[in-house]
Amino acid sequence: PTAASLAAPDPEKAAEEARRNASRLTALELQEVQARRRVAEARANARFGMTVTASAGYNQTAPVFNGAFRSLLDQQQVGVSVAMPIWQFGAGRADARAAQAERESVVAEADRQRAALALDARFAALGVAQARRQLDISMKADSVGEQRFEIAKNRY
Repeated sequence: PTAASLAAPDPEKAAEEARRNASRLTALELQEVQARRRVAEARANARFGMTVTASAGYNQTAPVFNGAFRSLLDQQQVGVSVAMPIWQFGAGRADARAAQAERESVVAEADRQRAALALDARFAALGVAQARRQLDISMKADSVGEQRFEIAKNRY
């Protein structure tokens, strides 16, 4: 090659673009949101809860398929249940603390992966500059080799 047309990329710009465009970061954000949800669930489950269910419809059984749809029986149900822990011995707080610790672990891991991604992008940008320098050295070595060949050819 006569000349290398590689522009030296800016490592900081490469890191910024990697942070903005990396698909891994979306997965990290999802993990952080799920960890926050688990903390909220653990805190909510430490209190009493109430469940209300209702269903309405028709029901019929028959030995033949067509008979199942004749003379349907009206069936409606309503159910209410209340669950209130009388004594948990601190289990609810322990679950909430465990979920909080897991969330902190997920956040720390996400921060570590973000930093590693930025570092990888910086090193990749620096690698392009290094490759350009190696190409320049190879071009010089090639021209020196050609000159030595011409000198040796002319000598013999």
